Amino acid sequence: MIALLEDPTLSAGEIADRLDVSRPAVSGYAGQLDEAGLLSRSDGYAVEEPETMLVLLVRYADSFDGDALRLAAQADDLITHEPR
Repeated sequence: MIALLEDPTLSAGEIADRLDVSRPAVSGYAGQLDEAGLLSRSDGYAVEEPETMLVLLVRYADSFDGDALRLAAQADDLITHEPR
């Protein structure tokens, strides 16, 4: 999730390389996130409700690893607000 929030254009292979895991591992976790309604896999990977995901990651960053803490530190730069 953090990798996709930072760069929404990443492919499964790029995520696997970045995390040093196999593509099947990425695919398996992506399937679980898709079932939970957090990720769409219809055309590549897309985070559903990215602002909500970012808020949750920032709120609970200390429960995750250094990547979540780093993302939390740059959250202001990642959140955009568009008037309705």
